[in-house]
Amino acid sequence: MKNLLSFSAICLALCLPITTMASTEKNALFSLHNLERERSALLTELISNTDEADQKQQKVQALYRRLADLERMVLRDERVANSGSRVAKKALEQYELTFIIHAASEHNMLPIDHWLQEVGINTQSIMHAKAGAR
Repeated sequence: MKNLLSFSAICLALCLPITTMASTEKNALFSLHNLERERSALLTELISNTDEADQKQQKVQALYRRLADLERMVLRDERVANSGSRVAKKALEQYELTFIIHAASEHNMLPIDHWLQEVGINTQSIMHAKAGAR
C-alpha cells in the first residue's frame, strides 16, 4: 500500500508539469483567438448590408476600437511569439491580414480597403467574376 501511494505521488508529480504546459500554451493563445474572433466580426459587419448606414457606422467604429486594442495586446504578449504554435507562427507571418487595423493605418487606408487589397479583390476581379453555385 505504501508503494502504491509512493508510485501515485510520483506519477502525479510527473503528469502535473505536462498538463500545466498544455494549459499554458492554450492560455498563451487566448489573446490571439480573441483577436481572430473580433477580426471576423469586423469583416462580417463590413460586408453585411443588414443595418442602416448610421447603425452600421457606429458598430464598425466600436469594432475598430476593440480590434485595435486586441491587436496591441497580441503584439505585446510575449507568450504568443514564444508559444511555438503553428497558429501563432502563421498569424505573425501574415501581419498584414492578422493585424488589419494597424496595417491599414500604416498604409493610410481604411481597414476594409486594406483587407480587400491583401486578399486580391479589386474592381476588375469582381467584374470578371461569374455568379452561380459551385
